[in-house]
Amino acid sequence: MKNKTNSRERILSVAAILFQSKGYNATGLTEILKISETPKGSLYYYFPNGKEELALEAIHLASNSIKSKLQIVLDKYSNPIEAIQTLIKNIIGDLEKERNQKGFSISLIALETYLSNEPLR
Repeated sequence: MKNKTNSRERILSVAAILFQSKGYNATGLTEILKISETPKGSLYYYFPNGKEELALEAIHLASNSIKSKLQIVLDKYSNPIEAIQTLIKNIIGDLEKERNQKGFSISLIALETYLSNEPLR
């Protein structure tokens, strides 16, 4: 049996990956539940406001991941130019990796919802 405490994280990480790869509108809750292998009740237990709340949490997850990666590199280099060059190289490396979804951005959500959904914008 899967650990209950991981249900929220599974739902959230799967949703974040799908939102980035397929978009907010093309990602359905049923698909998120199927891939995360969690029951529907868990989704509404952890995210009672549904898909929008899940997307907001995915945005926060991505933001924290990006901040963490930035901080690691900035702490490693005393020279800010070297730090920025390393950050750019890391971003390029991540983009070149096929289907890399770790440290993802949520830019697709912003592009899709900027006119129709103020909280997600």
